[in-house]
Amino acid sequence: MPRYALFLAYEGTAFHGWQKQEVDATSVLARRADPTLIAAKPGCVALRTVQAVVEKAVRQAVRDQVTLVGASRTDSGVHARGQVASFSSEHDGRGRGWPIERGLAPLVRAINAQLPEDVLVQAARVVPDEFHPIGGATRKEYSFVFHDSRDRPLWDRHRVTQVWHPLDTTLMHQAAQYLIGEHDFVSMCAADHGRQSTVRTVYRCDVKRIAPDRIKMQIEGNGFLYNMVRIIAGTLAEVGRHRYPPEHVRSIIEARDRTKAGVTLDPSGLTLEWIEYTHPERGLFLRSDETCNTSLPIEMPRLTLRAPVESDADALAPMWQDPAVTKYIGDGSVRPIERVRESTFKRIAQLKQTGATLFTVERKDESGNPEIIGDCGVCPVNWEGPEIELGYRFKQSAWGNGYATEAARAALDYAFTTTSLDRILGLTHPENTASMQVLTKVGMTSHGLTERFYGTTLRWFSITHRQWTDMRTKEVSA
Repeated sequence: MPRYALFLAYEGTAFHGWQKQEVDATSVLARRADPTLIAAKPGCVALRTVQAVVEKAVRQAVRDQVTLVGASRTDSGVHARGQVASFSSEHDGRGRGWPIERGLAPLVRAINAQLPEDVLVQAARVVPDEFHPIGGATRKEYSFVFHDSRDRPLWDRHRVTQVWHPLDTTLMHQAAQYLIGEHDFVSMCAADHGRQSTVRTVYRCDVKRIAPDRIKMQIEGNGFLYNMVRIIAGTLAEVGRHRYPPEHVRSIIEARDRTKAGVTLDPSGLTLEWIEYTHPERGLFLRSDETCNTSLPIEMPRLTLRAPVESDADALAPMWQDPAVTKYIGDGSVRPIERVRESTFKRIAQLKQTGATLFTVERKDESGNPEIIGDCGVCPVNWEGPEIELGYRFKQSAWGNGYATEAARAALDYAFTTTSLDRILGLTHPENTASMQVLTKVGMTSHGLTERFYGTTLRWFSITHRQWTDMRTKEVSA
């Protein structure tokens, strides 16, 4: 059964935290119940929580009674830019479940159509069956914004925490460095933390002023205890007010006594920034602020794939006038600038019509001046269709560096993630061994020779959406 990960952002002010909550219908909290949510227990009402609202939207979108599991149980008033949640659903052929062949971008749109304005699914991804958003998380980052002014904030009052006194950010940053490393943080968590172990590792904690009345703390660790970040923020605020020196933070940790640390600050300044998942053998698998390259430009370590513009024709013209490049394309002849411009216009039009195209490929440069080295992406066969093919052309100076494989892989990911394509072809000249190697490396299957396309004999390859999904899943779980 396919398993999906959702990448969520929400403004937490109007939510009673992440986790679903039901209260007695006669209690004081019942006045804050969400009438659109149905409580499971008799005599109870459901509070408005992120999990309840998103789960309801997912069930409506996929027409399946799925269970949504979230990575971080954020408290009431806490925001998120990179929350992760997962669910499983399989299409039964009769309308229940999500047809995986429809793609992930339509799934995101279907869920968002059911959501209120203070929560958004930013992207979705197919993950292995064993993926668990809580147990699989290896790293998280939270941010906390202080408003250290006696003047009340207005426009962003729900995104900052007011402390009323000027704070010394230099001392706060110095104090934050004593948090780094593996420690028992029982002094800096709520008494009812509910964990067997209070040992956590903090990898980074930075404090800096971002505006005359704004200070931002960023803290990264392998996990955080109940109220831990808010108590750390309260403790650093005490240092910022010169209540005690930075090195006193070490004494607070060693005391293992909650009463020694600062107060638990208001949650409005707290935001879950991202969550990271790492495979024990293959390294980084998923990070919630790098959501599967579903938007342009597509950034990779060495390359950028971006939307084509008219001026690209002039940069690509020398490539199309190189016989070595055009040897296996069409009749092998070079192309004048007029044909290159015509092709560029088609690429631009196709992106507007279908959401995918032959993207312009730029090679990154340390000087900040990227070089256009080719194009890569999907387009209708012979610009007519109905079949869609993967295409890539690169300047001869860029050959031999693995750029074609890197770009083609990203182009396939983008096409299958953002469109409803079921199959993509790969067509190449029977003697073009380099191109055949690229198509094989990106997961395509060879079907031998054919004369169905372009009026000539070609070797043809293909990959379906299902094959692409299975390949990606196996890569993660291998």
